[in-house]
Amino acid sequence: MTNILADKLTYFRNPNFKKKKRYSANRNPHIGENALSIEIANYLKAKTLTGELFGTWTKIAHETSSSSLEYGILMRNMGKNSGAADFIFVTDKSHLWLELKVNEKSKMQPSQVFFKNWCQEQKCNYFVVTSLKDAIECLLAHGIVRA
Repeated sequence: MTNILADKLTYFRNPNFKKKKRYSANRNPHIGENALSIEIANYLKAKTLTGELFGTWTKIAHETSSSSLEYGILMRNMGKNSGAADFIFVTDKSHLWLELKVNEKSKMQPSQVFFKNWCQEQKCNYFVVTSLKDAIECLLAHGIVRA
């Protein structure tokens, strides 16, 4: 069994959820990845409305399962993948996953590393960006937005 197959089996198994300290997602829209996500989303909304964005996009709402263990299990059973990138873009010619980090030193979680490797194995476009400028460069390079 290849290493990636073993990783996939671990990733997709029905995990043995242990009672753990309740996670409290950062809800402040003015700092960190939240602020960057809002900045990128506002740019994307403007490009969509002006017809300069080709295809569809969405933000993956990772924080929704942090409210309760039961809801987290339900979301996982319904197909939520831990570590999925923050934004996905799909056009008739391209697709792109964007993972947001607040700076170059931000560490990826193990599930994010798995998801990145899975994307690379499947020849999916996956990029880590730390600014709106980085995101725009990726989107331009893949023909998802027009300058």
